[in-house]
Amino acid sequence: MTREEDGRLVFVDGTLAAILLCRPDDCEGPELRGSWFIEAGFGPITGVQETFPSLEDAVAWILRRFKSWEYLMRRSSALH
Repeated sequence: MTREEDGRLVFVDGTLAAILLCRPDDCEGPELRGSWFIEAGFGPITGVQETFPSLEDAVAWILRRFKSWEYLMRRSSALH
């Protein structure tokens, strides 16, 4: 990560969920400048490549995915 890049680790219930990076102001495509993208996702967002207009939007999306995944896992366990 260069000095111009800003990144965040996102944890859900103490578990690493994602590594987010902010696109620098000098990136290609002015519509992408300042947006956040998933550099690495874990659990239900493994392999996901998404870009978000803000850090808040990215975190909210990740939380929704993890909460949906937790619900499905609990439901699946209850059926067995």
